[in-house]
Amino acid sequence: MGDRRNHGLTPLRGAPELTAALIARGLPWLIFTNGTTRTPEGYAQVLRRIGFDLPDDAVLTPATSAVDHLLAKGHRSVMVLGGEG
Repeated sequence: MGDRRNHGLTPLRGAPELTAALIARGLPWLIFTNGTTRTPEGYAQVLRRIGFDLPDDAVLTPATSAVDHLLAKGHRSVMVLGGEG
């Protein structure tokens, strides 16, 4: 859970223990965020600091999901349109 400015992060009660139990049982799991301000590795680093034991590739973002989808469809390049964030 993040505060209004997304600076103070606190895991939901029991979430680190749940993910540790999934790992102990060999069950696959991922974290999906709607955030786009960090790379998956950046999100994983932040989550490790607050108590989660997870590898960098356990985090999916909208950007990584879009890339995976486009590659699966055979696209190799895209034109991105946008404005200042």
